[in-house]
Amino acid sequence: MALLRSIELDSGLSVTNAYARVDNRSGGNKTEMNFALNYYISQQAFMDGKAFVKQEHYSFEPSVDEGAPNDIKQCYEHLKTLQEFADSIDVLEE
Repeated sequence: MALLRSIELDSGLSVTNAYARVDNRSGGNKTEMNFALNYYISQQAFMDGKAFVKQEHYSFEPSVDEGAPNDIKQCYEHLKTLQEFADSIDVLEE
């Protein structure tokens, strides 16, 4: 899974429909999950091994309940609860 979202880079350039994916996770315990969200110019840029153009860090309290989604899915679910991701588009990958 990934998200498409328009962003502004530190340089002031805008990227429409940047390809955002959870690439790094740590602290996977009952109280805190930390992860980095890396933005690429496009899905193709990611698939071609290009460098990400922006990185953001997030944390949340994961669910460890029986039947809870895996940690990656929970990261995306957390992002979708944040106002800045309200207009993001899900990209389902095979």
